[in-house]
Amino acid sequence: MVDAAWSRLGCSYGKVDASIPELAISLYPEYRGRGIGSRLLESLLNTLCEKGYEQVSLSVDKTNYAVSIYRKFGFETIVEREHDYLMVNHLNRR
Repeated sequence: MVDAAWSRLGCSYGKVDASIPELAISLYPEYRGRGIGSRLLESLLNTLCEKGYEQVSLSVDKTNYAVSIYRKFGFETIVEREHDYLMVNHLNRR
């Protein structure tokens, strides 16, 4: 396995409220830049839409190269903290 992606309802750095799932994606560095993360993200967003969720959130470090990927997929920064962004994707706008 070279990657992982999941979403959950809970309380972590990417939590907005109890009704909005937060997501996380992890990919070994040597596999980055091949579109694997984008395909994982697209699949996860589609699954959340199918499950009836209207939004999904995440927390990402400001220096993480994935910030631009999240923005490309429609995530918007709703809170800028010292080291990270709290971002939300409005799935119903897809």
